[in-house]
Amino acid sequence: MKQAITLIVLVVIAWIGYEVHAAGRDETPPPAPQPVVMQKGKAHGERLSTPSWSIEYDRVIGNPDQSLLNLEGVRNGVFYRNGKPYLHLHAAHVTVNTVTHDFTASGPFHVETVDRVHFRTIDTTEAVWTQTSKHLFLPKKTRIGTGAKAKPLIADGITVDVNSGDIHMEHVRGGLSP
Repeated sequence: MKQAITLIVLVVIAWIGYEVHAAGRDETPPPAPQPVVMQKGKAHGERLSTPSWSIEYDRVIGNPDQSLLNLEGVRNGVFYRNGKPYLHLHAAHVTVNTVTHDFTASGPFHVETVDRVHFRTIDTTEAVWTQTSKHLFLPKKTRIGTGAKAKPLIADGITVDVNSGDIHMEHVRGGLSP
């Protein structure tokens, strides 16, 4: 009799073990997070109650938690200082980390000042902004202009430290008019 009870207990334990092992086999796994895609739109940001920036875009692809955004066809970008526009931006592609506020731009990248007295344009194919150090790195050939009649300044790479105002340029040629 003891052997029969032991055998029954072992069979029940084996059966429970099998059922626990097999419990999740037929379940469908949760769906993988999908990127968020937005077509043709406009976005803007504010600092307290004044505008900080605004852009129009052809397409934005964001990861599921929206911490990384890939913008394509960025145009009519405006950056504000003290509530007034001071820079215009156009870029083929921009990737923005919404947590760190770092960004990279690639393809044709054009920035110009709004101030016509101290007008400047910057044209390049790659730009990297690091928010924590406030550094702008333009690693490719960059053209800086001051107007249609002025000869542009061309550098093979530029690093700007916004905090200190230091600018480092590599292989500079051309000139700027006042």
